[in-house]
Formats: sequence, structure tokens, C-alpha cells
Amino acid sequence: MTRVKIAILDVSDHVQLFEDDLFKKYMFTDDISECTSYHVAKNQWPSETLNSHQIVQFIVQNYDAVLIPGSEDCCMDDSLCYIEVLCNVIRELIDRDFPIFAVCFGAQAVSRALNGNDGVSKLKNLNEKPEFGIVLIDFVDEDARGNLLFRGIEKGFYSSSSHSDCFLLNEKCEHLLKSRHWKNQAYQVKDKLTFGLQFHPEMDLVTSEEIFKTLKDIPVLYDDNEKQVDMTVGKIMAKNFCEMVIKHKETKL
Repeated sequence: MTRVKIAILDVSDHVQLFEDDLFKKYMFTDDISECTSYHVAKNQWPSETLNSHQIVQFIVQNYDAVLIPGSEDCCMDDSLCYIEVLCNVIRELIDRDFPIFAVCFGAQAVSRALNGNDGVSKLKNLNEKPEFGIVLIDFVDEDARGNLLFRGIEKGFYSSSSHSDCFLLNEKCEHLLKSRHWKNQAYQVKDKLTFGLQFHPEMDLVTSEEIFKTLKDIPVLYDDNEKQVDMTVGKIMAKNFCEMVIKHKETKL
């Protein structure tokens, strides 16, 4: 299998959480991808500029896909030094039909880039509770189960979740996955190779528990008293995504 070149636009703090390392270890491994990380949380972008169009040009010329992982930040916080550039980059990449795989904060940022502030919310503003724990993720319907991203995943699975913010869906996206606690767990932008996940398939149990230990006044969920996460699911999705990226690239030639 040809290795897919992926630019990771990493927005994690690199203090407690190194999201790019988790993705490279458990999902986008060396056998299927060649990943390069850019710590955009510190305004370290793939090109030596903060011009979003030039950043996109560099990405398109040098990579096959973009990965936007999770973060402790809130994508609705306009004081973040990178958020405006990130949303502009996402918007142009989608317009150019460039593949994107986004998780948690990343999925929320994609939704905000597409739909503005109507695409994101704090869970408390929706009278919903934060979702932290090991939760059961399931398909919303049979059409979602048939999405190529999930080829080889036959049923629901337990995965790590840690979010107080969320993405909201409209007619621009296909709703794919749900949990018992929050309905929007995954989407695909219609007619685009752009996926957003709310849960964390890259997060192992040790890392998850370290995050859960920091919580104050937020209960940790263990659906069905499950204390393990299914790490095979993330690897399957990563492989499927890479295969789709390769086919997508071939159609562009």
C-alpha cells in the first residue's frame, strides 16, 4: 500500500497532551502513512507565513491529507492566536476537495469553518452534560454503517470521550455515529473526503485515565461498566481513510 503523506495541524498543548504522537502510534502508523506534525497552537504552520492561502498552497503541493486532532482549547475562543487562520485554512481545503480527518476540537473547528458559530456550541448551553469517560459509540443507521470509513467495523464499540464543547450538524453533513450521552459523534461533509469525530479513537486507556483524574465535579462515564477501549477501531478507520485518499488522489490525476 502506498503511504499517504499527512500534515498534522496539532493544536494540543504539548505539556499534558501530545495528540500528534497518539495518532502516529495508534492510528496513522508508518506502514500506511508518513506524518509530519506542525504545532499550530504555537502558530507553527507548514509554510513560513500566516497567510492562509499560502499555507493551503503548501499543504496541497506537499501532502495528500490533513489531520486536525483534539485540544484543551475551545474553537469558539477568538482570542486563540491561531483560530482564524485555522478556520480559513480548513474552509479553503474543503473548497478544494482536499481530504481532512478531524477529531474532537478538530471536528468542531471544521464545523465552525463551514457554518460559523452556528456549527458549534458548549454542551451546557444545550442543557447537556460534558461527556468524559469510556462510552459506547454506535452507528446512527444502516447507511452510516455502510460508510467506507467504517469498512470492517460491524457493530458499536467502546472509545474514549472527553469534551465539553460539540459540533452541530446541518444539511451540509451526513450524520454517522452517536452515543447515549451526545447524539453527534461523527460526520462526513457531503460530497467531500472530510470526516469529523467527536470521540477519541487514538486515545489509549492510560492517557484517558490521566485526563479523567484532572476532572473536578464532572462524573466519569463507563458505559456498561466497560473499563477498556477498543484501539483496533482507530487503526481500521485510519487504514480506510488512507485507502480513500489514495483513490481520491488517483481520480484527480
